[in-house]
Amino acid sequence: MINKAMLTIRFNSSYVLIIITTFRQDFGMGESTSPGCPVKHTIQLFLLKCVYNLLKTGYNILNKTADKGG
Repeated sequence: MINKAMLTIRFNSSYVLIIITTFRQDFGMGESTSPGCPVKHTIQLFLLKCVYNLLKTGYNILNKTADKGG
């Protein structure tokens, strides 16, 4: 069970770093080797800035289209 999730976005001159951190906690079911100790999972996604800008532009276009009612 995931009880906490955090999303961090960091900007750099050449890429965008998206860090997704989730904490998994064991509730005494014997699934973890260290009960009571949360397991930290980190996913890092590197996007080129041009790809990020393309996605951002597409998102803005979709929002403007939705605001006009289709």
